[in-house]
Amino acid sequence: MKISDSLLRSGISGKQSAETPYGVPYRPSIWGAGWDIQRFGFEYYFLTAAYPDIFPATTVYDALNFVLGCHPGSNNASFASGVGAKSATVAYGLNRADWSYIPGGVVSGTALIRPDFPELLEFPFLWQQTEYVLGGGSSHYMFLVLAARQLLKLLFCDTQVGDGRSLSQIHDSAATSQRRNDHFIWNQSKILLPLHQI
Repeated sequence: MKISDSLLRSGISGKQSAETPYGVPYRPSIWGAGWDIQRFGFEYYFLTAAYPDIFPATTVYDALNFVLGCHPGSNNASFASGVGAKSATVAYGLNRADWSYIPGGVVSGTALIRPDFPELLEFPFLWQQTEYVLGGGSSHYMFLVLAARQLLKLLFCDTQVGDGRSLSQIHDSAATSQRRNDHFIWNQSKILLPLHQI
């Protein structure tokens, strides 16, 4: 059995994306789900790069959009401090008593107040929503930005890969038909560029 056959049978690609209108699984516990969604997008990028017929690039874009403000609740601020027209600039960090932020920090994001009230307050002492980190969350955020850029570059530059088709042809065929190319084996070195070349 081929890996692509197993992935198709698992149905993993559609199930997680269809859980919410945001195209990503939103499952907050105590903290907001922003860091989990960033990690999900980070991991999903590699699936998209290896199997674009099965794992659409839109899920990577959706993960990035969620972090940048397309998330539940009335506060649609970007979780990345200093990024976007409105961002989390009052955060639970070293300087929380100053009601300020560290540029580049990424907050955990919108929390779910039980039973179903999404909340992201601008208050620096709510570590469940506005605690930010410079490792993990910010690393995944930076990777998501570069991954989205890379996927768009490959999509619109008609880069030839694998069997001679361009990524735009592969993405188009994946979006318009259910036909899967089970004999297509990806050579990741032809798809992924080192991040310093992006």
